Amino acid sequence: MKTKKRKIGDLGEDIACNYLKDKGFKIIDRNYWKPWGEIDIIAEKQGITYFVEVKSVTRGTYLPAGKHFENVSVPQLEKGRQRRPSSLTGHVTNQR
Repeated sequence: MKTKKRKIGDLGEDIACNYLKDKGFKIIDRNYWKPWGEIDIIAEKQGITYFVEVKSVTRGTYLPAGKHFENVSVPQLEKGRQRRPSSLTGHVTNQR
């Protein structure tokens, strides 16, 4: 059974995926998990691969966009970039 926190997180990821699709992105994978961490959404548009971290909050816990991002370290992001899914090898030309 999913916890309330997990349900909120799933809803946030669903909203983010729908937004990205509306903007012309192709969703490559969701909740890509490895021992070093998880990537919420891997999306692609015009040959560029995007690694998306989704932070869902409930009413009353609002923080400005980008504030939650401070919790993700640069080494963690770099590790995720280097260890992208093998299905993307040869497919990725640019990454952001």
